[in-house]
Amino acid sequence: MKPRAYYNDCEHDAAEWLRELIKHKKIADGDVDERSICDVQASELRQYTQVHLFAGIGGWSAALRLARWPDDRRVWTGSCPCPPFSSAGKKKRCPACQGKPIPHPRKTGVFACVSCGHEWKADARHLWPEFQRLIRHAQGDRRQQRRTEPSGGSVVGGCGDGGLGVLTSARVDDKTVMVRAETMTGFVQYEPSSCVDPENFDIQVGTECATGRIRDRLWMLMGFVVQWGRFGLKQVKK
Repeated sequence: MKPRAYYNDCEHDAAEWLRELIKHKKIADGDVDERSICDVQASELRQYTQVHLFAGIGGWSAALRLARWPDDRRVWTGSCPCPPFSSAGKKKRCPACQGKPIPHPRKTGVFACVSCGHEWKADARHLWPEFQRLIRHAQGDRRQQRRTEPSGGSVVGGCGDGGLGVLTSARVDDKTVMVRAETMTGFVQYEPSSCVDPENFDIQVGTECATGRIRDRLWMLMGFVVQWGRFGLKQVKK
C-alpha cells in the first residue's frame, strides 16, 4: 500500500494551498481535511503514514524532506494555536474566587481553578487536549499505551504527555494526588498537588498541576546541562 500523509487545517485558504503543494509534489502526497480537529477520530488516521495536524501551509512536511526524512516513515506533527496561553488570550483569574486557572486537561476550551475547582469556558482555541486525544489513541494501537482511572484512583500516561516519559499519579488522601514522572533518561521526579476542599478533588486537574511544576524543574535542569555542554565549567579563582 502506497504511503499517504494526512493534513488537517480548518482554514480553507491554507487547505487549498496544501492541495496545490501536493499537486506539485512539494510535500508528501496525501489527503487534506478541513474539519475541526475536534471532529476527527483516531480510527480515521490509522491508514496514514504521516499525520500533520494544524498543517498550515505544509511547513512540517517540507522541513522533514529537507531533513531527509522519507515520506514512507511514520511521523506525527502539530503546531497548536497559542493564543489561549498568551497574556491576552488566557483568563488570569477564576471568576468565582479569583484563584489561579489552568487549561482543563480533558475539556477543550475550558479552564479550571486550582483553588476551588470551578470550570468555565475560556477560549475555544485551546486544542491541545484534542491533539493529545488523537496521539494517545494512535500510540495505544502501536504500543498498548493506556490512560485509565480505576477504582484505586490512579492515572497512567505515556511519552506523549509533554515529553516527560512515563507519568503515574495516585490519590494519596481525600484531597491530594502524587505524581511520579520518569524521564526517558531514567531520572525520576515526584510532585504532590492538593486542593482545598475534598469535594472539589479531581485527579486529572491535580495531575496537570503537579506535572507542570515537574516540567518547569526539568527545564531549569536542562538549562544547566546545555550551558555546561556549550561553554564548559568555569575555573574558580582561589
